[in-house]
Amino acid sequence: MGLTNSARSGFAASGDCSECDCEDVWCHYIDFTVSDGGFDPVSGFTSVYTSGQGWGQGVGQPGIVVIERAIASTNITQVAIKSTVVAPNGGVGIRSPLPFINSSPGQNDWTFNIGNTVTGISIAFDSNFGGASNPSWAGKIISVQIKGTGDNPFGSENCPEE
Repeated sequence: MGLTNSARSGFAASGDCSECDCEDVWCHYIDFTVSDGGFDPVSGFTSVYTSGQGWGQGVGQPGIVVIERAIASTNITQVAIKSTVVAPNGGVGIRSPLPFINSSPGQNDWTFNIGNTVTGISIAFDSNFGGASNPSWAGKIISVQIKGTGDNPFGSENCPEE
């Protein structure tokens, strides 16, 4: 139709997007230095939450943090995770109920593009993955930013401006 004709039709002028084939994207940011974000350790892991620091390793599991949170069914499109350390042998992933998505070592922030309908989010962080245990690699998960379409299971949007 063209932009000029579209504007004349009243569609563009009214700002009505009801005819668009698009979905609203919501975004929720959790700062684990402020709260545990409603996450819990995954059964079999001893991950520990410390206020002001984030989610860290548990007793007998050096460098390993595995946490989860149930949510109302929704489509998750992206998860971004930040940790406190750059672990040379480390990795981070999004676990069940999604297929495990693993990242590259040698960084402290990861973004996963997903696109699955889920009823929970599990995050795994292993700063010693594939290498010998080194206490200096024992990082913490300090934040997660989750984006999706459909109903926002977290309620309000609160992501920092991009």
